[in-house]
Amino acid sequence: MTGPTPRHDHVLRITGGAQLAGDICVGGSKNAALPEMAAALLTTEPVRLNNVPRVTDTALMGEILTGLCGRVEGDVSLIIKTGLAKDSHVPAGLGRRMRATIV
Repeated sequence: MTGPTPRHDHVLRITGGAQLAGDICVGGSKNAALPEMAAALLTTEPVRLNNVPRVTDTALMGEILTGLCGRVEGDVSLIIKTGLAKDSHVPAGLGRRMRATIV
């Protein structure tokens, strides 16, 4: 009995005698950044997060923190200040748009 023919369209084959060398910058993880941004609510100290991906959900989380009277500065490197946050209710319009429901 023979099985299905293996697919090779997802294989990366490298040939040659030269050693690979170089640097890459690994992008930040949205799934890590969102809980870290939410955790900034637990302190009155400014929180700095680096390598935050520029995606809809992280921008929305910044809006949510701002809606709770916090402050988010920056783009890929964020400084989050939630010392003035007084409210604990996420504005409904923002909460509905968040895809990462666990946060």
